[in-house]
Amino acid sequence: GASASVLAIFIAIATYVPDYTVHLFLFGRLKMKYLAIAFIGIDLLSIQHGNPGGHIAHLGGALWGFAYSFQLKKGNDFYRIFDWFKKPVTSSHKASMKYTTSRPGNSKPLSDVEYNSRRVATQEQIDKILDKISKSGYSSLSTDEKELLFKSSNKK
Repeated sequence: GASASVLAIFIAIATYVPDYTVHLFLFGRLKMKYLAIAFIGIDLLSIQHGNPGGHIAHLGGALWGFAYSFQLKKGNDFYRIFDWFKKPVTSSHKASMKYTTSRPGNSKPLSDVEYNSRRVATQEQIDKILDKISKSGYSSLSTDEKELLFKSSNKK
């Protein structure tokens, strides 16, 4: 079934946030890294019994989850190779599709990670501006702050 995939996801999460605490009924609070070690240990010990192929598949899923999460923490996303599936197919007689990005001089679209990080940064700036307005009033804003607030309020 899907148990190797589930273990891959679990190990990826445990690798990405190893000190995250989960609360398990009868066991109490446990850190993800200890649960991951326990699951891997159970599969290692169970290879000799019952279904060795299934346990080896679990370990393969765990290895993939670890490798993916470890590389993701370093800034490498294995799944970026699939971005070419999203690109439109154009022929020479058709007008090519243009992407709308906030990257001047670059036709490559922003990745989800880049878009979201810029969006969070902009929201943090807006929050600071709104705090400044509540403390000192609108007239205390600089021209750049007023412009950012205006542009943000007009976005759909």
